[in-house]
Amino acid sequence: MGKVRSFVEQNKTFVALVGGAVLGLIVGLIVGWVLWPVEWTSSTPANLHSKYQSDYAMWVASNYQQQGGVAWAEEKLGAPYWKKGQLTDLLEGLAAEQTGEAAAQLRALSVELGASESGEVSEPEAGAPEA
Repeated sequence: MGKVRSFVEQNKTFVALVGGAVLGLIVGLIVGWVLWPVEWTSSTPANLHSKYQSDYAMWVASNYQQQGGVAWAEEKLGAPYWKKGQLTDLLEGLAAEQTGEAAAQLRALSVELGASESGEVSEPEAGAPEA
């Protein structure tokens, strides 16, 4: 005990700095984890874990044609928040893992989103009025 006391008396500034840093870290952890933890709101699919991204992308791919087309899919997937090509890469990767109709829907959405990313304009459907 005498050695500790003599060390503290000789190094008061150092001990105060280390003690303050440790105390500040403890208070910061309590505030950040207990009192005011981070609450995610308005997150985009680009911020989700890859498993949930996959599930969500498959849901969008299976519903986008009935719900409103590519514009609906872009909105639901938060297309502007993905890095260029990342969303189409995800969809192509999922399509490679799937079979049948699910794979076809994923590929179709990937192609349509890829066209909208590059600025290509798709041809209007037959009978649709031109702008």
